[in-house]
Amino acid sequence: MAGSVLRLQILGPLQVSRDNTPIDLGPTKQKAVFAALALQPGHGVAVGELQEAVWGERTPARARQLVHTYIARLRQLLEPEMPPRARTNVIASTPTGYALRVDPHAVDLAVFHDLVGRARQRMAEGQPQRALRLFRHALHLWRDPALTELTALLRQSVEVEALRLSWSDAARDYVLLGLRTGRPVEVRDLAGRLAAREPLDEQVQAHYLSVLERTGQRSLALSRFATVRDLLRRELGVEPGPALQAVHRRLVESRWVPPRQLGPAADAPAGATGTPPWPGDLLHRDEDVRTVASLVRAHRLVTVVGPPGCGKSALVRAVAARLADRFVDGAVTVDVTGVADRAQLRARMIDLLGGPAADRSAFEVRRMLVVLDNAEHLIDACALLTDTLLRGENRMAVLVASREPLNLPYEVVRRLWPLALPDGAPDAGPAPTPAVALFARYAARARPGFRLDADNVALVERICRRADGLPLVLGYAAAYLGEESLDGVLSRFEEPLAQFRPPGKEELPSLRAVLDRSVHTLTPAERWLFARIAALPPVFDLAAATRLAGPDVGDAAEVARVLARLQEKSLLLPERGTPGRHRCLTVLRRLAMELLAAETLGAELG
Repeated sequence: MAGSVLRLQILGPLQVSRDNTPIDLGPTKQKAVFAALALQPGHGVAVGELQEAVWGERTPARARQLVHTYIARLRQLLEPEMPPRARTNVIASTPTGYALRVDPHAVDLAVFHDLVGRARQRMAEGQPQRALRLFRHALHLWRDPALTELTALLRQSVEVEALRLSWSDAARDYVLLGLRTGRPVEVRDLAGRLAAREPLDEQVQAHYLSVLERTGQRSLALSRFATVRDLLRRELGVEPGPALQAVHRRLVESRWVPPRQLGPAADAPAGATGTPPWPGDLLHRDEDVRTVASLVRAHRLVTVVGPPGCGKSALVRAVAARLADRFVDGAVTVDVTGVADRAQLRARMIDLLGGPAADRSAFEVRRMLVVLDNAEHLIDACALLTDTLLRGENRMAVLVASREPLNLPYEVVRRLWPLALPDGAPDAGPAPTPAVALFARYAARARPGFRLDADNVALVERICRRADGLPLVLGYAAAYLGEESLDGVLSRFEEPLAQFRPPGKEELPSLRAVLDRSVHTLTPAERWLFARIAALPPVFDLAAATRLAGPDVGDAAEVARVLARLQEKSLLLPERGTPGRHRCLTVLRRLAMELLAAETLGAELG
């Protein structure tokens, strides 16, 4: 097929597809011959090597003939449209055997090696953040680091073992970079998998203990150390070496105290006040404010999560204003939006606390409410800062507004939903739905004298539905009323998201810029699947999403994992009342369509 794309996935169950259509490689031994070629793409593999790879020492008498037969069948599967003697474009003949010829960009193994090479080059150039990102993308290509199927197909293969080691080496570098760049939460899961695969490697175990310590799991780290120490004694007859001992000393000597409940307000001396952050402008959020305030009174870390523009910032500021008098040192807010990295975040926090830039004591012995607003693009840095703030005898509490949780073990998460939308016939009565009421308030500011009535309520409700009940989008839309009719406002939703912003307010980000903050947190697999969600109904289940599976997101288990991450990042919402179903808001579906269009255009131009 002229112009068709053959893709090969080796880093897990062996999969071959043409234009996203899977190709069945046939029986086990035939598949094993292909696997032996696939491990060395572009290089000739002698027939004798293929025999040894497939059968090992017990080679049948007809092995050579069988190899030729399997090659002929594979050629027919891979190039069915070609005449038999012309089927040499994918599996070519060499003087001693055969070679697999495929585009390196279409083979996950080649892409992995390229990404790892670039990552190590960035490390050598002193660019750890870029190296971390490249390692992350490279390791995400692996669907099974144990290479279970390849191991079963190819007995005692040196190439398979070398490939396994390449995963371990890349994973080691990634975990170490995560520790060095202050992103232990990002590398925690992989550090655990690596530690399970290399139980006697003391450096690997030391790095895993450090990751656990820095993500607030000190007790688990101590338990893990005891397990590793016993294993070293039993298997090797040795005690833990210097690397493990150093981490253990740090764990034992740490002053970290598990977060506990805050004391009652009466603990604060009379007259002690702080400067509360501005509470913002809320409508129909009284119950949310009361609930979150109650959670902050009972817990030291509360995170309000929700989709972009749902009003998280206004909510946490209102809660902070309500609770500031409960804290001797008041409340401070850090807007993380413009913060680039962990170092800037720490410096801004110390500056707000009034301490010297290099003095960690600025964090100690405080009775304060700290608000971290718009934290989603620096989740790991915010998690590390929060854990630092809540150590020891501090009487601090931390309230976070983010599109995804910090994933600290003592975190309490409260989801903030969009405002309720109208359901049923248009109603301009005395109690319009929250979304309609908020739009009417914003509209009156943009066009003084605007009132909701029977003549305009149906159009207003359509606008509110297009805005998904998101306060930010409602505010942006209502701002157009200073220049346009309600019909004109509705038509604005057909324009690119990059053009959607209050007229004359160039200092404000466009709606696309607001949403891109979430896009920038996505892994390649998450972005790939999210871009294709626009093809699904607004509410869908795993079965529907699995039909979208392709080279970047393979089977149902992987689709389920990616959907869970998209929901954790608030790009999908759980459908209330129907477990197992997801909802994608209209605005986010439009974002997905724009991402897919850009991806398609890039592929056509590329």
